[in-house]
Amino acid sequence: MLSWTGFLISTIDPVGRIAKHALKNGFPDGVDVLNINILRNASFNAEIEITGLSRKILKTSVEKLHDPLGRPYCRINGDLVQDDKPGTDVHALHELKLE
Repeated sequence: MLSWTGFLISTIDPVGRIAKHALKNGFPDGVDVLNINILRNASFNAEIEITGLSRKILKTSVEKLHDPLGRPYCRINGDLVQDDKPGTDVHALHELKLE
């Protein structure tokens, strides 16, 4: 189990590098918010990949069902998207072949 102290120390360097770059150079056109994801096993020298967010993380479907009294209702469910177009966060994770 990782302590908060260890977590903070291990994440400060990559996050600091990104924050300094963003503050110095500004955000790209059309970007209002930065979202930083750090893998559990990332190191200080981890490669940084800048991606956009995937539009969806679930392939959703809607099932029309009936409750025990015969009243109709819909259940929304779906499977996780396993890959997306290049340049998205989901595609970057897919390319890492994370399990």
